[in-house]
Amino acid sequence: MVKKKTPPEQAGAKPYRVFVSHATADKWIAKTLCEKIEGVGATTFRDDRDINGGDDERL
Repeated sequence: MVKKKTPPEQAGAKPYRVFVSHATADKWIAKTLCEKIEGVGATTFRDDRDINGGDDERL
């Protein structure tokens, strides 16, 4: 039997934040990876989803 892990925020720890860097050709694997990471309670950041064209990179 596989024991499901408790998300960090439920365990009292700070939640993980994960930056996923990828080439355009690998967008499909980055999306899949983000879905899996988010499934265990972490937050992900992906440029094609979380940055709008013309955004200031320092924000």
